[in-house]
Amino acid sequence: MRSCPFSSDGPPLHSDSQGKGNVMDNVYVAALRASQKHEYERGWIGDREHRARLVVAWVAHLAVDAVMFLLCITYGAKFGENATAQMLTNWAMSYALQLVVIQPIQVLLLACAPCLFNEDHVVGRCLSRLRFVYNEYC
Repeated sequence: MRSCPFSSDGPPLHSDSQGKGNVMDNVYVAALRASQKHEYERGWIGDREHRARLVVAWVAHLAVDAVMFLLCITYGAKFGENATAQMLTNWAMSYALQLVVIQPIQVLLLACAPCLFNEDHVVGRCLSRLRFVYNEYC
């Protein structure tokens, strides 16, 4: 038996003693494989639309980068050298604190006590929502 449902070669993921797979398992594996293909690979969209989507995505990405660059330059010009250096130092310290303290604590909590974030009970739903709010707004 294979252990990976995502590979496209070989027999179905689950098979009985005669080597015939369960129909539902075969449908499940086929659905997984189909869902991993991009719309372009499935033939749902044409080559022109695929390229247009890529161009629009990259233009939007570069436009956001340009706006953020100009915003940083504007802040630097408005606040002066000392205030800008202090702001950049604070940003770097905040990022370091996130990487060194907060992320490891979250990983340890998720690894050591996954039951706390199980959404089948009230405590798990509450803690999952709190974690989401903290990650998004803090």
